[in-house]
Amino acid sequence: MATEMLADDRATALAQEGYTLASATSRDGTPIGYRQLGHGPGVVLLHGAMESAASHLQLAEALADAFTVYLPDRRGRGTSGASGAGNGAQQNSEDLDAILTQTGTRDVFGVSSGAIICLQAALALPTIRRVAIYEPPFFVSDSATPTALLARYDKEIAAGNMTAALVTGMLGVCLTCSVSSGHRPVGRVPGRCPGEVERPDGGEPTS
Repeated sequence: MATEMLADDRATALAQEGYTLASATSRDGTPIGYRQLGHGPGVVLLHGAMESAASHLQLAEALADAFTVYLPDRRGRGTSGASGAGNGAQQNSEDLDAILTQTGTRDVFGVSSGAIICLQAALALPTIRRVAIYEPPFFVSDSATPTALLARYDKEIAAGNMTAALVTGMLGVCLTCSVSSGHRPVGRVPGRCPGEVERPDGGEPTS
């Protein structure tokens, strides 16, 4: 009885927030949770690496008058199962496919690394009809590619030092954007990433 009351209370709270929760099962059996809100043609909004389904709830609410919006939690976040070894492009595509298959949706919108997943999935999944992307993390110029940081990032990932890899990755994004825009890159995150960093444009290292 108490369990039923808790379930009813949760359902009421979700209804007040304007969405429902559901999940689809990916190819390897991992549950992929998602939020659903709105009415109309379906669209899946796929978030970036440092986000969750909640990150784009405001956008989903703005679209809800014209679309049924599905907001998945990517693996290791929110209501989805844990991410494990092999959590790469293929697995992310399979997770997205599970959502598309269950909901009958054919349009997808991806943000940041979610944009990369949507593009990769569109190459493999005939069910995808249209793709919209925002800020995909592409290197558009060889001169702006932070090769020294990529090597350091690979070493930190191999060593299992995820905190350091996160800082290195974000620093690489800042360097790339700075060089592409013609601004002097910042080579250090104060208090987080001490020491010199090689500049991707071949200039003197910054510290």
